Amino acid sequence: MGQRCSIPGASTASVANGKPMLQRDSCMQCRPQELRLGCPPSVDEQEASYQRVLEQGIDGSGAVRWLNDKEISSQETTHVENMMVPQGGVYTGQVRGDGQPHGIGAQKWPDGTVYSGAWLSGAAHGRGKLSKSDGSGYEGQWCEGRKHGLGSEWLVDQSEYSGEFADGQKHGSGSFKWHSGTSYTGDFCEDALHGEGVFEWDDGRRYRGQWVQSRMHGQGRFEWPDAKAFEGKYESDKKHGPGVFTWADGSKCVGIWLSGKQHGLGTHINERGVTRKGRWHGGSLEQWLESPPALAQPLPRDSEPVCEEPDIIGNNLVVAHA
Repeated sequence: MGQRCSIPGASTASVANGKPMLQRDSCMQCRPQELRLGCPPSVDEQEASYQRVLEQGIDGSGAVRWLNDKEISSQETTHVENMMVPQGGVYTGQVRGDGQPHGIGAQKWPDGTVYSGAWLSGAAHGRGKLSKSDGSGYEGQWCEGRKHGLGSEWLVDQSEYSGEFADGQKHGSGSFKWHSGTSYTGDFCEDALHGEGVFEWDDGRRYRGQWVQSRMHGQGRFEWPDAKAFEGKYESDKKHGPGVFTWADGSKCVGIWLSGKQHGLGTHINERGVTRKGRWHGGSLEQWLESPPALAQPLPRDSEPVCEEPDIIGNNLVVAHA
């Protein structure tokens, strides 16, 4: 991959550090802010041993190449049972004359991991299923030994992802659901929440809008279960820029937010539509700039909207790779 993914008009500089990442394999302990690959070396090495076989074939040569339909159909295959492979485990299925898996077959590793599906010149290629001994796995399309195309992953903690993959990473449109019921549906880019998407917490909170490197960043709308809502600009998971905070009774504040708190000039509009201008500082009303209009009601107690939506970092949710 290696390509850059961006949202027009959205800056990514402020989210370069602490960006969400996805972990793979038995790590299975990854928060939504950690949506890029990263695991202890021991796990990485184990994953790599599977990947080398799926990509390179049983002789470890790495000489994988694309074949056209004529080449594929012209190659004679034979069926083998429990053929030992150099990297460990056994293979049962179709092979070419040189012993490379080619066609339909299954390979089983000593730890109980099994890949069953299509092979091409020694690499997992086409539709196949990878099942691991811990209960996690993947089923879907493969290309030269990597997840590529439509597929589904299920994790040891019962979280799951369904959607598009590219070169082994979640990339394109997809949906990730945590075991708690929290979910994200939208765009992914190289394993990160990136683009347009909807994040729904298990407690009823919901954010719909733009994401950059797994952070709310750009235009969006955040809703709470008690009918409060904020719609406006976000930067690195916080309200930042112009926006409107609305209460359940229909009253609202229109203004500018700075790092999650209303700051500067703004306008309060009560439930009857009566407006009053004021100045806010760090989320608190500093002073009114206008006298109270006739018949105006006092400003609600909770009229100092603070960043009630928690940073993604604080959720302790789990995202991972199978």
